[in-house]
Amino acid sequence: MAFFGATLAPDAYLRMALAARYAGPDATHWLGRDELGRDTLSRLLAGATTTLGETLAVIAVALSVGFLLDLIRRTVPGFDRAFVALVRVCFVAPDFLLGLSRAGTMAMAALSAVLLSPGYLAAIVATVYLGPGPTGCVIALGSLFAVVIAYVMPATSESAAMCRAALALFAWAILSVSAIDALGLGTMPPRPSWGTMLGGLNGLEALHGSTLLALGCLLATAIAAIMLGEVLGERDSPSA
Repeated sequence: MAFFGATLAPDAYLRMALAARYAGPDATHWLGRDELGRDTLSRLLAGATTTLGETLAVIAVALSVGFLLDLIRRTVPGFDRAFVALVRVCFVAPDFLLGLSRAGTMAMAALSAVLLSPGYLAAIVATVYLGPGPTGCVIALGSLFAVVIAYVMPATSESAAMCRAALALFAWAILSVSAIDALGLGTMPPRPSWGTMLGGLNGLEALHGSTLLALGCLLATAIAAIMLGEVLGERDSPSA
């Protein structure tokens, strides 16, 4: 879906048909139409390309800056203490990332990422300052997650822990990218993303089919990444 979503879309994802607003599924439009009569399946497929592409860009920035921060903390005297203080300020529970494979921490992780983390709120402010759009979103979130990467690197020397942390970071990043898109600060309509498909929520009446499907795709992808990290971690563990 990420690489070929827009190509596989059965209809133009921007084509509107106001007379068919909220139309149900039929032989041509398998998932029905949205509030503007656009094909929901086409928007989900094209949105996958946008959402996952932005998420991978965030992770690329985070890895580059994170490795640089880790190098600095290892070589510059006194930087390590200041860095740990930064981590404690930016994250409600900075080491929850390594525990995302436990079902009981998944809800807490989502809330920490989207609602509770001062660092996440700072990323929203940085996105506004850099200019709303994908570039500002990638830079702001990438810098935030770089702190996570630099923090967990000393504790993830084993490949199993590294794999679990990387996939948990992906899950966290895709939720955060979509949240910023939903706020109207990342990808802007009419370009589709799973986040922009959630951005028009105005009460329960807005919970129509396309919104619920976008939310389902988003949560399924995040949970699948967490579960994959757990499976690979178990296979790589000494007890396996």
